[in-house]
Amino acid sequence: MDPKAPAPPPRPPEGPVGGYGLGLPPGVSAESAFQQEGGSGVEPTGLVGLILGVLSVPLYLCCGGLTLVLNLIGVGLGVVSLTRVRAAPDRYGSRGVAIAALIVNGVLLLLNVALILLMFGIMGFGIWKGP
Repeated sequence: MDPKAPAPPPRPPEGPVGGYGLGLPPGVSAESAFQQEGGSGVEPTGLVGLILGVLSVPLYLCCGGLTLVLNLIGVGLGVVSLTRVRAAPDRYGSRGVAIAALIVNGVLLLLNVALILLMFGIMGFGIWKGP
């Protein structure tokens, strides 16, 4: 090369003007880049129901009657979540969280009712007197 030869012109920038863009590979559109795969989400009401069930265990130590209400709400949210997942399985995917919410809240609800009946039975027979 001749040292006095002019340098080749710079290459034009690739991509959109101003440098903004996604830098996607060829054949991939912007719409497909932001689409979520089906069945990857969790139904939120089932998750809230499961959280209420788990929170009712430590709350039973300080306020027992409140956990009965939390478990009833949790069972209701689990049923609602299960029906939503069955109606749109491609949107929410697995129904495991809804089933877990139903199981946790159902078992804790049965334990709450059994403990309440036991306490009233003990008080009814005069073995233990309330405050």
